[in-house]
Amino acid sequence: MGKERFKKGLDEIDFELIRELELDARQSYEELANGLGTSPSTVGRRLQRLSEKRIIDIVTVPNALALGYKTRVTFAINAHPGKTDEVAKMVSGYPNVQHVIVTIGRYDMIVLAVFQDQQRLFSFVTTELGNISGLANVETLMSLKLAKSSWVYLSDADYRFEEQNYYDLDYFDLKLIKALEDNPRCRITNLASQIGMSRPTTHHRLQNLIGAGVLSLVCVT
Repeated sequence: MGKERFKKGLDEIDFELIRELELDARQSYEELANGLGTSPSTVGRRLQRLSEKRIIDIVTVPNALALGYKTRVTFAINAHPGKTDEVAKMVSGYPNVQHVIVTIGRYDMIVLAVFQDQQRLFSFVTTELGNISGLANVETLMSLKLAKSSWVYLSDADYRFEEQNYYDLDYFDLKLIKALEDNPRCRITNLASQIGMSRPTTHHRLQNLIGAGVLSLVCVT
């Protein structure tokens, strides 16, 4: 296993860095360096290299339910012969769609999407999907509960969201989530400036959002 890691251009420090980021993707260079026994500059260079090679990506993952998307759906889709890639590309362009997975077997692709309500789901199926000429048929599967959603491979981090019925988010919460979607590792000082609040208040809001399961800041490998 170790030899296979080195063949991919990764050493043990790289793997320890990824593991630390899976636990907390917003750790500073100094905090990561202390945990790894190296320097902040070394951490910065390695993190940049891992990102540039698309080995990792630091992303903000909001809880769709918290943002008002109460209907989670899986579409099992078949395309007409020779049209799978075309259909997959078109479906990928819709903002409600989270994942498009081309498959071998009974279906040509599996699509995961979220909607604010069933009326918007109905509109999507009859209008957006209905207008894709290469699409042969669709089976719609309504999700009852998200039992697991994980992006980690090296650590014991658990990013499962608690499904609650109500989240009291205000204008500043939504603005903070948007800023973190644009730059998950943005410093608190810069976040505070962007949303127009003090640094302590911004930090407190961020911790509350994470603690309530409204969002997670994760390292995706």
